[in-house]
Amino acid sequence: MKKIFVDHEDIKDGKVLINGDDLHHIINVLRMQVGQQLNICDKKGNEYIAEIAQINKEQIVCCIKDKVSIDIEPKLKISLFQAIPKSAKMDYIIQKSVEIGVNRIIPIMTKRTIVKLDRNNAKRKVERWKKISENACKQSGRTIIPQIDFPINYNEALFQSKENDLNIIPFVGEQKKSLKSVINDNIDKIISVGIFIGPEGGFDRQEIDAAVSREITPITLGPRILRTETAGIVVASIFLYEFGDIGG
Repeated sequence: MKKIFVDHEDIKDGKVLINGDDLHHIINVLRMQVGQQLNICDKKGNEYIAEIAQINKEQIVCCIKDKVSIDIEPKLKISLFQAIPKSAKMDYIIQKSVEIGVNRIIPIMTKRTIVKLDRNNAKRKVERWKKISENACKQSGRTIIPQIDFPINYNEALFQSKENDLNIIPFVGEQKKSLKSVINDNIDKIISVGIFIGPEGGFDRQEIDAAVSREITPITLGPRILRTETAGIVVASIFLYEFGDIGG
């Protein structure tokens, strides 16, 4: 059944209002008719079966037939602080992170970030990233659309990390503290984690020192160096596996 995400405010009195890109897709691509059913999500974890009651050029009106009981969102809330990489790598990072269960993605600008964004360029990119996130949710069956933040600088990201129970930062200069040991030490203590991933050139030592001053733990991912578009997905997947979500 086709899944559609709508704003929570567009569901009221047992009816759902659909407009915008989804309106065009349902009418012109799917060619759906009155009487057919849709899977509706309100972006807050609530899911419904709804039947199309009216179709016009401005909106589609659906009547809710049933509420779906579904529990597929990870209990562990993962925030990915991702340094913006070159080309379309961020598109890939967002798509795959959303598929596996990341809860929030915060694009960050670091000392070695090559991409330079003015406000207009950043706004356009965030709009595209949000669409990629929504499409990944539909494909993977998720019931919420992860938050995609406006890009922020590294220091602001460090400040925001205090919202998490645990924060880690993979760093090639760290040789002792492993991801596995950090997870084992915290598996019964946390419900939220922040993962900091550097750009193509990695973090510099001053950035790592600044992270440590915020109680963000540098870790090693092992003997091989992962690309920026690989590292966050690997780390998030390991966390979700160890916390009983992926592969459970």
